[in-house]
Amino acid sequence: SIKLMQSCVKLYKDVLLLEDFAMVNYLAVSKVLKKHDKISGYSTRGKFMENVMSKQPFSLCSNIHSLLKKIEDIFERAEKIEANKNKGNGNDQPTKGALVDSEMYNCIK
Repeated sequence: SIKLMQSCVKLYKDVLLLEDFAMVNYLAVSKVLKKHDKISGYSTRGKFMENVMSKQPFSLCSNIHSLLKKIEDIFERAEKIEANKNKGNGNDQPTKGALVDSEMYNCIK
């Protein structure tokens, strides 16, 4: 579970970087089009951003936010499992945490 928690933290950081990357690129396209419109005298930025850019998967923050939430949930479950392991149960029966632990690994494969 410790490795799973460490992996969750790394994945979470990577997804945050992906979110930043997507926003920076979205803003970069917007600024390039703004400059284009200024030089050319056309008004393409608004329509392009609305009709093309806003429909791209990377510009939909809800996808990234739902992924972050799933990672948080997995981390919390791993944290609970680790806490249960640290308590110890004194018998040879599998603990509920161990069952959930194997369920989580199957879920993320």
